[in-house]
Amino acid sequence: MLPVKIIRIPTGLPVGKVNIYLIKVKPYTLIDAGPMTNDSLTILDEALKQEGIRLNAIEQIILTHGHGDHTGLADTLYELIRAKIYLHENDLAKAQSGYWQLDQDLLSRLGIPPSEVREVIDTFRRRNQTFGSKLKYAIPVSGGEIFRLGDYKLEIIPTPGHSPGSISIFEHFTGALFSGDHFLAGITPNPVLEPDASGYWNSTSRQYLKSLRDILQLQLSIIYPGHGEIFDDPDTKAFEVFDNYTTRMDEIYPHLCAGAHTPYALAKKIYPWVQGFETFLAVSKVVGMLDLMQAAGQVEMQERGQVIEFAASILPYPKPLTDLPK
Repeated sequence: MLPVKIIRIPTGLPVGKVNIYLIKVKPYTLIDAGPMTNDSLTILDEALKQEGIRLNAIEQIILTHGHGDHTGLADTLYELIRAKIYLHENDLAKAQSGYWQLDQDLLSRLGIPPSEVREVIDTFRRRNQTFGSKLKYAIPVSGGEIFRLGDYKLEIIPTPGHSPGSISIFEHFTGALFSGDHFLAGITPNPVLEPDASGYWNSTSRQYLKSLRDILQLQLSIIYPGHGEIFDDPDTKAFEVFDNYTTRMDEIYPHLCAGAHTPYALAKKIYPWVQGFETFLAVSKVVGMLDLMQAAGQVEMQERGQVIEFAASILPYPKPLTDLPK
């Protein structure tokens, strides 16, 4: 078994603590760095001391994606100990510019009211400031790179969806997979809304599901996720993800049969309890479902003035949707 220590660092987010992994084989390697908070460095340092490893013995940090709860502490560690930092090239530019930006105009066109758009943007800005600074020292990876740690062989596997540059890290001899936020236990990861240059968005949900199918082709023994508990039943957990998608699409479609809706209006019906920044995450999830349904020819997008709406294109809804679009 791959010798791994899990280090859990609080984030203050609904998803809970972020998992940092120490691979206890030279060259000592961290998978993710955690947020740049007052406690993060202390927690990390104490966890390493428990293993008899000094902080300055860490030689490299592989980041599973560019979100600040995973990357925030990385530059501080580089400046302290000169550990090499690796991040996929598709997340690098945004992480270097100071994390991710939201497209205020697109949020409005998706139906989010102006007051909630401002709240989402303000919360996003505060989180950027809390979790980390600009990532200045990362080395880009593109997929296929091999990191050798003693007798172990770690390979970078691109798994876009949760972010454009999400990666998983596969250890060939033990079947261990460090999945970041791509594959979690009991949580369906959110393929976060990713604006494109045309004023619309990339179909991150389709990317996500393809990536999930791809990693299921590996000989997996254990999954080390970015949040939550380690698990060893990837096929079961993947089925739960697919089932969640079909269930949510079944919930969305009757509303569209009754008339066109904005993604925001649908999000409020499917997730009525959300507010503030969580509204953006709910809209992001709904847009992902709508992308899949549009790819299957079941819904169509229409623009009414400056607002984007979706309506049913097949009546009645051909339930159940058992084959998610690839």
